[in-house]
Amino acid sequence: MEISVRNMKYIYLLFFFVSFSLNAGIEDDPYKNITYMQLDNGLQVYILSDDKAKNTQIELTVAVGTDVENEQTFGLSHLVEHMVFRDKRVPHRDYLDYIKEQGASYMNGYTSRYKTGYSATIESEKSFWIVEMFAKMLFDKEVELEDLVSEKGAVQTEIGAYEWMDKPFEYFVNVLEMLAPPQPDIYRDDFSLADITAQPAYFNQKINNQTFTLEEVMSHYETYYYPANMILKIAGNFDALKMKEQVQKYYGSIEKKGTEKAIEPIEIPILNQLPYHLFLEGTAENAGYIGLKYVMDDYTKYLIINTYLDNLALRLQQNLRNDLGHTYSIYASGSNRGKARVAYIYFDGLHDEFETNIIAVRQAINDDLEYLSDETIDEALKEYKKHYTSIEHDSASLMKLIGTSQYLKEEFNSTTSSYQFFKNINHKDFRNVLKDAFVEEHQYAVISREYHLFPYDISILSLCSFVMIFIMYFRLYHFDVVAGKAACAYRNIIMSRRISNRFVGFFYIIGIYYVSVFLWSWIKYLTLTYIMGNNAYLYSIDVPYSYIWTISDMVLGIVLFLLLCRYVFPYYARLVVTKEGICLIGHRVKTILQEDIVALKIVSWKPTTLLKSFGLSMLFWKPLLEVSLANGSKIYIRNKNVQHLKEDIEKHFI
Repeated sequence: MEISVRNMKYIYLLFFFVSFSLNAGIEDDPYKNITYMQLDNGLQVYILSDDKAKNTQIELTVAVGTDVENEQTFGLSHLVEHMVFRDKRVPHRDYLDYIKEQGASYMNGYTSRYKTGYSATIESEKSFWIVEMFAKMLFDKEVELEDLVSEKGAVQTEIGAYEWMDKPFEYFVNVLEMLAPPQPDIYRDDFSLADITAQPAYFNQKINNQTFTLEEVMSHYETYYYPANMILKIAGNFDALKMKEQVQKYYGSIEKKGTEKAIEPIEIPILNQLPYHLFLEGTAENAGYIGLKYVMDDYTKYLIINTYLDNLALRLQQNLRNDLGHTYSIYASGSNRGKARVAYIYFDGLHDEFETNIIAVRQAINDDLEYLSDETIDEALKEYKKHYTSIEHDSASLMKLIGTSQYLKEEFNSTTSSYQFFKNINHKDFRNVLKDAFVEEHQYAVISREYHLFPYDISILSLCSFVMIFIMYFRLYHFDVVAGKAACAYRNIIMSRRISNRFVGFFYIIGIYYVSVFLWSWIKYLTLTYIMGNNAYLYSIDVPYSYIWTISDMVLGIVLFLLLCRYVFPYYARLVVTKEGICLIGHRVKTILQEDIVALKIVSWKPTTLLKSFGLSMLFWKPLLEVSLANGSKIYIRNKNVQHLKEDIEKHFI
């Protein structure tokens, strides 16, 4: 069959337009329709319209939160957030119920440290209506005392009622935290970021909420709720040009001004030059996190690292899971605090396979750093491109696009879209970023193992250590017996009395145990920080040395506890009388020979007798038995009935 030249021209043109359309669809920047504008009154606005979306989402955030509050005002921003929904002219006196009644599938607010936010999702036909309602809700308020009473009740239900134990418990926890040494923190230790400043105790919010007045609430509202302190974001299916007009009409006319705002501190991470290794034993499962730590000072770097790790996870999955069946789950992930970031490959595995998985992941990274083919880079970019080309057309996904654009503007002062950054990545940049990022001193590895030698080995060792400490604790006094310092052989005992209350004695021992835990923690912290130069050093060594240390840590902790019991906090539980004298038995044995006893007398308790007293009792103020010795010293003994104790001793010695 012959095809005419004219028909061939049409075929080529059709092929050209089809190819162009397909490529245009693939290359289409999902961020291109985002409009940013700042109104004359300072309100920042992001608008994104998509005719494929089924609904519209609106979010308005105010730069105010708990960070602007003190102990007396803690919780005020949260209460104001609730009050913003209220207005006596609205059905139910509440915008939340009213807007939901009008078809919103979602309507809510939140208060965080630096921000208070309001958001709603509604069908596209009411896009302009919801924008108008938010303007009225945020700026045109008429509330009364009954609104405050209702919302204070709602907030109190949300945060809980104040209980008398809240304050002492909070103080107790704070004291424990102050006594404990600083714990390893990757953002503080590896990125030089300061610890996040503490906020007022949570119980203050429970107390303050009951006392806030309408004047205080509205004053807080007037101070922080002004356009220049807000960001408005709208995403969904609507006419973008008309939406701009609506925003200008309802928000641009607001002339309210202010200067107060919650300012999130700018953190500048400085990465140290030490690899981060954390090895844990006796965990619930085998889990590995292998990757790198880095500072996100360049958005392209962030994209390349994510692209590479996504591709690496896919390749490892095809090998370790699909071919070998050595893992159930393997994927790329990460965490961050601002621009201080950690990116890694997560994987798991049974005991035997897990060790080979660790080797496989590390080897794969090393091989890629040695040589990464153009084909692999192209495949990685092709896969990661789906993050842009496969974006859903729901309003929530569109709002995430706005969030990315907002982030780039605020953090990098860039109007370039995320997609444009990605599109400009080339092979050379890809390789260079990986070689600069995956250096040895920036390695990140967290390895958690169920066991090393046998299942539940750490649990069994912990149980054995508990049994050992139990046995050794109750045999402490035998050191004195064996050393011949006690004349209290069982066959010589004439009578025996308890001088310590069992209940009080139990808590005394628990107290010693926690003192030993804190002291041992400080010994390790100071040794590791100032001698080893790394307070997380013990977690940076792998098996078998980490396993040896785990056992040693238990043993040394027990030894410290027993030393404290014997030499620092001695506890005496009972008194026995023998032919030779009196023996006070507990952690140690104190012997009072009969010939050294000058006099026995009942005396009143005084604070000055505290360090000379033997025995513990809740009724510490009860009379004591004073034993005067030939050398002029005196000791004091507690007993439930000190008069009877005195008479019994005198009966045998006098």
